[in-house]
Amino acid sequence: MISKKGLHYLCKAKFYVIGCLACFFISLCWSVGFAQSSFQSGQNWYNQRSVKADSFHVSPSNINKAIRAFEESIKVNYRVKESAINLLKSLYFKGMHANISDDKRKRAFDRGRQWGEKMIRKYPESAALRYWYGLNLHQWDQMHNLWQTTIDRTDKKLRDVGQKIIAIDSTYQGGGGYRLLAQVHFETPGIWLVKGWPSNDKALELIRKAVKIAPDLPANRLFYAHMLIHFERKAEAKTQLLRLTKNGPRPSHLVEDRLAQYRAEKLLKKHFGPKKD
Repeated sequence: MISKKGLHYLCKAKFYVIGCLACFFISLCWSVGFAQSSFQSGQNWYNQRSVKADSFHVSPSNINKAIRAFEESIKVNYRVKESAINLLKSLYFKGMHANISDDKRKRAFDRGRQWGEKMIRKYPESAALRYWYGLNLHQWDQMHNLWQTTIDRTDKKLRDVGQKIIAIDSTYQGGGGYRLLAQVHFETPGIWLVKGWPSNDKALELIRKAVKIAPDLPANRLFYAHMLIHFERKAEAKTQLLRLTKNGPRPSHLVEDRLAQYRAEKLLKKHFGPKKD
């Protein structure tokens, strides 16, 4: 038989275990709730990224909050892949559209590059991660000198990223893999020792594939027009640019579409003269 003293200690131990379990479950529920809150907060701030936008530029306030929230979500291991995709999208948006200095713009793309390299090692079959990593890497490449990008072998990385996106999901972001790979072919200096790389003819072929997937996507129309102008097919280019400038920006991509339309208007003015009344 258990003595009164033994029974007393047994009851104390029982209540101690129950108390520990209760604290554990409360802590677990709090952690899950906090993680969900961070992720949802990031989504909300990202959806408000264009609030009070001045044309295609905007205050960095909301997108900075989105970035912090998605980083916190990754830190606590909540929906890591989705959080990482949204983080890369947010860093790219900040670098492209926030009213910040060039140094801060570079840092945004560099963070996108670093996070992207880390996350595609973790999720190698995600077209979305590779795409948004590729966009950050492409802009990082544009903002650094040839020596830095050569050491980093950025052109090869971008080519590999584009090819992998196409292999995983060729329709992602309106043919985003084709569009990215077309830009890499068009912008990379010629390497005469490597047949077919880079190639302007290949760039035109690739952007056509993207246009076939999403003909009305502003990014597709704009780069297709670039390629048509390069090949002296100006009448076709003008048609693409006019369609782009006449369509209103999508409410979900207000700032991004305004930038595409601004660039289209610049191309029209440069190659076809000022607009006539």
